[in-house]
Amino acid sequence: MEIRPAIPDDFAGIKAVAHAAWKATYADAIDGETISRTVEEWYSEGSLQAILDQPETDFLVADDGGVVGFCHGYMDDGEGDIVRLYTHPDRWDEGIGYRLYERLRDDMRDSNVPEMKAIVVESDEMARTLFTRMGFEQSGSGSVKMGDETVSELVYSRAV
Repeated sequence: MEIRPAIPDDFAGIKAVAHAAWKATYADAIDGETISRTVEEWYSEGSLQAILDQPETDFLVADDGGVVGFCHGYMDDGEGDIVRLYTHPDRWDEGIGYRLYERLRDDMRDSNVPEMKAIVVESDEMARTLFTRMGFEQSGSGSVKMGDETVSELVYSRAV
């Protein structure tokens, strides 16, 4: 398996992973229609291309004959944010998310980013556990609007 920068040819695979991961992860907290609409909006070709075009952005995929996971990190003013980190549910517990995180952390370290943050949906116990195991600590909270729903989020932080 290769961890590498995303390219436009990966967009369909990224969207498929996002849709499967969202359905498996958020079905108890977010209704299915909101999940589908949000994934369509946030993972459209235009939205993904805009991410690739942003300076100081690291958008990585785990490629194992196709996209099986991805992460999106953003670095600005000495801070690093993990915006997205998803693995296809069929590949959970294989360490793919951790490998994506390690590469992103190394890239942030190379850019002299001292601290990184991750925002997770509060009901996502798996993500909360993952980030805690990777040395993050809860440092804040907030919310995000998805369709007609407002979803609670938690902020996790750690030194790079």
